[in-house]
Amino acid sequence: LGMAATPPSKQAFVLWLAPLTLFATSSRMMLGSLLTLYAPQEEMGTVLGFSMATVSVAHIVAVPISASIYASRGFSFVPLASGAFLLIATGVLCAVGFVPPSLPEPHGDADEPEADAALDDEDPQFS
Repeated sequence: LGMAATPPSKQAFVLWLAPLTLFATSSRMMLGSLLTLYAPQEEMGTVLGFSMATVSVAHIVAVPISASIYASRGFSFVPLASGAFLLIATGVLCAVGFVPPSLPEPHGDADEPEADAALDDEDPQFS
């Protein structure tokens, strides 16, 4: 199915990348939101910094790997190699019994009494 969805030419591939880029950007924003929802307040900077660093490292590593696959195997092999890598990685994680940890209850400002008190006080400027 992945090879059938691959565009037939390089020009079509560029047009095909636009929605993929938008999806990747929006999914990164959603994951960042989930990180801020579940990360403890005192570790928020560390967690978000590590997340941004791993995205940057992935961008640095992916370009030469994709270029070497493209140079050695050709244009149509890049999505096939990416799919094979994801399939193998998923298989290894399942084989070693990786189970994502259960998520804690999300923290939020509405659960804190100080936030509720601040909401109860109305600002006369906006009344």
